[in-house]
Amino acid sequence: MLIKLVITNLIQFNSLNCLKSSDEVIEATYRLPHLSHTPMEPPNALADVKDGKCTVWAPTQHPQWTREDDVHHDYFHACSIQHVKVGLSAENKVTAWNHHSVFPSICGTSSPEANEPSGQELGMIDFPYDIPAVCIETHEAKAHTRIG
Repeated sequence: MLIKLVITNLIQFNSLNCLKSSDEVIEATYRLPHLSHTPMEPPNALADVKDGKCTVWAPTQHPQWTREDDVHHDYFHACSIQHVKVGLSAENKVTAWNHHSVFPSICGTSSPEANEPSGQELGMIDFPYDIPAVCIETHEAKAHTRIG
């Protein structure tokens, strides 16, 4: 099922027409597999040595767990596929942005009804670019592993 979410500054908007009228169209597909949140080592640490004593601050997570336990009980980064088509003007300004995203909602771990990402997860709430025509679309995608 296609779910179409549209942000636009145009009164009459059709993303395909905006792309067709562009001087150049660039498109790319990006794929991301499930990824574990397991770093290979602590990202940083700090040691304070005073009066013959050493205090260490380090980002450790449940040091009583083995590496195997950590991987087995981890929440995964959601897998996703992103397909982007961008229309450019003759001056190389972005005039149209068509973005298809497929990934399970982060809410899917706790709620089986959450079968597509929200507008916030799609980057629609605070879209940071001043592009005249933007269309963001998604498809149903249920979470089959724990993501978070």
